[in-house]
Amino acid sequence: MSKRRPVVCAISGGVDSAVSLLRLVKDPDFEVPTALFMKNWDAREELNSMDRCPSDKDEAYARQVCDRLGVNLHIADFSKDYWNEVFTTMIAKYKAGLTPNPDILCNKYIKFGSLRNYIDLFFGPDHYIATGHYGKTAVDWKGMTSLLIPLDKVKDQTFFLSQIRQKALQKTVFPLANLLKFKVKQIANENNLGFVNERKESMGLCFVGDRKFNHFLRDYIPVRRGPVVDFETGKIVGQHEGVHFYTTGQSFLLPYIQKCRSEVFVYKRDSKQNVLFVVQGRTNPLLWQCFFKMSSFNWISGRRPTELLNSNILLCQSRMQHGYPLINCDVRIASLCDDERSDIIDVELHGRSWAVTPGQFSVLYKNGVCLGSGEILPFDENL
Repeated sequence: MSKRRPVVCAISGGVDSAVSLLRLVKDPDFEVPTALFMKNWDAREELNSMDRCPSDKDEAYARQVCDRLGVNLHIADFSKDYWNEVFTTMIAKYKAGLTPNPDILCNKYIKFGSLRNYIDLFFGPDHYIATGHYGKTAVDWKGMTSLLIPLDKVKDQTFFLSQIRQKALQKTVFPLANLLKFKVKQIANENNLGFVNERKESMGLCFVGDRKFNHFLRDYIPVRRGPVVDFETGKIVGQHEGVHFYTTGQSFLLPYIQKCRSEVFVYKRDSKQNVLFVVQGRTNPLLWQCFFKMSSFNWISGRRPTELLNSNILLCQSRMQHGYPLINCDVRIASLCDDERSDIIDVELHGRSWAVTPGQFSVLYKNGVCLGSGEILPFDENL
């Protein structure tokens, strides 16, 4: 009889992590010494804090799930790591006129970075991590672990997992890989965990709470008014309160824009000159890109694909945002560096994508495998 693999299940208080823990408890291949609740935000560190983050409620639900399943609950505080690695990075990128993706950064640095190191230290490097993400893994004959699109194509979260490193992925389990969302909820109801289905699913960033994200940013980035310029005519058509409060493809409505008859959209931001450029009409070709550059690319396999190195072209697919359709593309290395993460990568789409946004991530796929992702460079660097 093979030895049961020890696994620590990250639990958030929601239905996905609850059912993940349930499946592991019932799985004869795994031993679950504890579930772990992560505290990633300390409201005391927040400017103008009003205890908006529902972490205490999440912990209470997580504890109730563990009590019903007879599993110990371990609490770990990663708030300093989150502040240093995710939050300050997010604010810095907004100040630079970029639009970051804190969910991808959190998975990279915290859930599969700091948490992995924590488990190695306090439980042992032989322990796996399990999460409620909708993802799937497969191991080849060389021992390399691939990240695959799961059964539920709608809930697929490989986009957010695309910066995970190979070493961390090899010790990761996704118990929901072969389940659809409706089945996850059904399993919860059938196993005395139906109370988690009554919770509203978490959307966005916990620390923002009920506020609009722009209002939250104003606690950390001061208002700096400047002109809104029609990129195609050069005319000033309005005033903004800071380019960092806007993102590519965002629409402007009255009263912010007074002089345009049709709806206008953000085209790009000049943070140095404090100018916000807009164009008119959703179908404006300037908002539909077919070429961009990336850097800081993470190849989940731990190395550049052989196909790319041998022919300097990789035929694959790109996804620009979570839930967006996959678009066929050609990928080339424009600048090859000793450190693969410093490579500059060209992506040419077989079609056009709406509002390609500097600072966001483009995730590459091939044959259902998530290859990894890179950060989209500003348009001026796409020339």
